[in-house]
Amino acid sequence: MQPRRRVQLLKEDVWTFQDLPNVITGTEANVNSVFSYADATQTYASIGGSYHDQESPYARHPIVISTVGGGVTQSKLYGIDLADTGSLSFSVDTTYSEPFILERQGIDLDEQGLSLSGYKVISKMLPQVSTVNSDGEFSFTFGAADIPTGTPNYGSDIIFDSNTSYKVDTRISGRYLSYKMTSATIKDFNFSGMDVDLQVTGRR
Repeated sequence: MQPRRRVQLLKEDVWTFQDLPNVITGTEANVNSVFSYADATQTYASIGGSYHDQESPYARHPIVISTVGGGVTQSKLYGIDLADTGSLSFSVDTTYSEPFILERQGIDLDEQGLSLSGYKVISKMLPQVSTVNSDGEFSFTFGAADIPTGTPNYGSDIIFDSNTSYKVDTRISGRYLSYKMTSATIKDFNFSGMDVDLQVTGRR
């Protein structure tokens, strides 16, 4: 079982927040999660790892204990692992787990030599995102603000299917651009960057 997950990013060169459900203590340890055919109640689609993963004594995972309170109805032991490619043979606890939310605000593009006073218009984005999950859909929402401290004004969600599409059409415009990326499904994914079609329409 896995704790509530609000943001999931790449494994290298980045950091991430995780909301844990009323956790009181934790450690890192080996987890023996071996099932027999008589004990297993889940399907291959909902279980992680392999028979070899279950038998290996060297796979260590963060282990935390949640106690009753703060929305937690019963004390539980959680192992933190990847949703699709992890080695713990337990399904995600959907009571306390949530799909990720990735947000970037205040993109000014001045490192590209663009003036801060210019209105940037992005008409198309080509995200480099992939997932091993059968559900390849991700939701992108674009917004903008005119001042660095302004709250972005976001538009409607746009669904991007990484298995069949290569671009996201949008009309985001402003001095400081923002986007959100989410998914309705809890899953592993890689998001390595994006290309954009960009114009500067004027300065005022």
